Amino acid sequence: MKLGFIGLGAMGAPMAKNLLEAGHELAVWNRSPERVDPLVEAGARRADSPADAASGTRATILMVTNAEAVQEVLFGDKGVVRRLPAGAAIINMGTIDAVATTKIAKTLGDLGYRMLDAPVSGSTPLAAAGELNIMVGGDEQTFKEFEPVLAAMGEKISHMGEVGSGARMKLINNLIMGANMAVLS
Repeated sequence: MKLGFIGLGAMGAPMAKNLLEAGHELAVWNRSPERVDPLVEAGARRADSPADAASGTRATILMVTNAEAVQEVLFGDKGVVRRLPAGAAIINMGTIDAVATTKIAKTLGDLGYRMLDAPVSGSTPLAAAGELNIMVGGDEQTFKEFEPVLAAMGEKISHMGEVGSGARMKLINNLIMGANMAVLS
């Protein structure tokens, strides 16, 4: 499948590499351009902007730091929506809050795009091994369409319900982990 991937940090780079190894055609972009080099050497296409990364794709995956970064790469001057094909999907795999997620999904829907929020749980070694836990919010049909893409990056993929459900479940997961750490301390 032809995909875009934006955000090649400690988690994003190994996730993108797993997509390449699974046979997906990948265009990659990162704010720090040198982060793109290893993926280009592995077979990805270097994109010169978020819009270029999204051009001609069925989905563009985001693994960026926060809601503001998601807004910028989607809707900025060189944002994804400038060249994302009609009906394509955004898969946000970074952790942002559910309110921002649902607002972004509504804006994308109004523009004719689909969205999955699919935050991950796991460490960098799990990302490299393709063994992340992925909590997905979005409509069932879109989830089923992109489940094989998610399977290249994760071992346990759970559809949690409508858009925003993945973000809510990630928050619950983090709260439980934090409570467990406090108890152990």
